[in-house]
Amino acid sequence: MATIVIAGFILIETTNAFINDNARQTFLTQTRIAAASIDPLSVKSLAGAEPDTITSQYISLKNQLNAIKSTSDDMRFVYLMGKINNDVIFLVDAEPVDSEDYSPPGEIYPEPSKELLDIFENGQAFVEGPIIDEWGTWISGHAPITEPGSDRVLAIIGIDIDADTWKKTVNLYRWGSIGIILLLVSLVLVYFLSLWRISYVNKMRQTLAAELARTVDNLSDANQELKAFSYSVSHDLRAPLRHIHGYCEALEEDFSDKLTADGLSYLQRLQYAAKNMDRLILGLLKISRVNRQELEVNVVNLSKLAENIINELNNENIDKTYQTHVDKNMLVFGDARLLRAVMENLISNAYKYTHLTEIPHIEIGCTESDGTKVYYVKDNGAGFDMSHSDKLFEPFQRLHHADEFDGSGIGLSTVARIVRRHKGSIWAEGKVDEGATFYFTLGLSS
Repeated sequence: MATIVIAGFILIETTNAFINDNARQTFLTQTRIAAASIDPLSVKSLAGAEPDTITSQYISLKNQLNAIKSTSDDMRFVYLMGKINNDVIFLVDAEPVDSEDYSPPGEIYPEPSKELLDIFENGQAFVEGPIIDEWGTWISGHAPITEPGSDRVLAIIGIDIDADTWKKTVNLYRWGSIGIILLLVSLVLVYFLSLWRISYVNKMRQTLAAELARTVDNLSDANQELKAFSYSVSHDLRAPLRHIHGYCEALEEDFSDKLTADGLSYLQRLQYAAKNMDRLILGLLKISRVNRQELEVNVVNLSKLAENIINELNNENIDKTYQTHVDKNMLVFGDARLLRAVMENLISNAYKYTHLTEIPHIEIGCTESDGTKVYYVKDNGAGFDMSHSDKLFEPFQRLHHADEFDGSGIGLSTVARIVRRHKGSIWAEGKVDEGATFYFTLGLSS
């Protein structure tokens, strides 16, 4: 546990450093773009003195700086600076002339850093700060404006943003990363708690097995306890997800105007991941219910079940025509609700994996092998690699990427459990891009 906590803090700090560096790189890119928008010929005409203020070039440059400043509420000061001898001086300031923050042409920039002096020689844009001065605490970006056709630096553009605003933006990302770490730690804790509990129950079973006649009732109670525990754990897993989703919504509602496009994108991805985890947990609960549900065995018409499901899917997929065939009068013994879940999963998968096929064809039928009726759902869709067929019916195992076909990896696992409860078996055959066929048998009788 200590290792998990330490690793979590390391990951948080690493993530925070990455976010801070990424924010600096974004600001640096903005500064370079601003520098590229400045007319170097107008800059070259400046003398760096008060008479510049009445020239058309100065007025045009001041308007350009104000336009740059208006592109973001974070930009507090925008200005051009030149260098005379060893002094860095202001050339143009976006501030109004009557503002106490205005710096007239020729005013010396106080205590320039080495990087600021070097930029006039090497032309390397950079971000520095936080810098504390009489106006506040700032993050400053500087980028060169070079003479056309050469690398000579005519001036540099400076953009200052409030360091407090910067820190708030970075901290929003930081709390997002902390939320993810807390989720991971919670999941690991629940996982190890589950392992411990399962191990404990198994040891109890081994001890009591020697006295089977006397302990049948106790063993049944232990099984019920294990099922209840699994159900409880599944619900407990959903609690941190709801918290994360709720905080994400709060961040989006209260701070969306302060987040960059990347920040909103990260927040939406976090919400999507929480929702996806919630879907997986619900899938686990569904599997758990399959094992606990009492069977109500009756005669079930698989043909009618399949036709009803096909009609529903056709209404949901009106943008594409599916060719379907269903054998008539496929009568079996089983639980109608569970067998509908089997057919619904298999036929829905057939529709999903043939959606990109030009002429999708789906067949539901029955054949016979060694005197046993074998039911099947066949399609001409994406298929799968038979070398991975052993993973088809395991929870969360998927043979296609989520960006190709959505899904939780629970459906086929549920189907396999239902078939086994009906004393049957299930298997599949397929070939990549040539379709797949799922076969199953049902062994219940009246």
